[in-house]
Amino acid sequence: MYHKFKSVKTLEKHNEKGLAYYVINASWIIAWHSWVSGRPNSSHPGPINNMPIAERIMDFRLTGKHYLHDNGIKLKEPQEIYVLSYEFFSGFSFRYGVDVEIKLVRYKCIEDMCD
Repeated sequence: MYHKFKSVKTLEKHNEKGLAYYVINASWIIAWHSWVSGRPNSSHPGPINNMPIAERIMDFRLTGKHYLHDNGIKLKEPQEIYVLSYEFFSGFSFRYGVDVEIKLVRYKCIEDMCD
């Protein structure tokens, strides 16, 4: 399921050197999957709670030269985040709501500019 949501063919091109990724907190996806699968003791997951992930990304972006790109953000997929195309993200967002929309832009590195 995850690889279908993250298909490179459907990711938004930021420009010719980068791709935009939309992020959902993995703990919300796990709760949602339990609920839609009808697992016992599961309940509607409520709105997507991206705030803990957004705070970690903001801390990263505020350090050093990392405000220029998101290449070095250390979030584990799919343990901490799910990276989705815009189409899948907007479907989840429209249906369930989201507290913070997270869009990461990653570039191909050129001459040590993305450390």
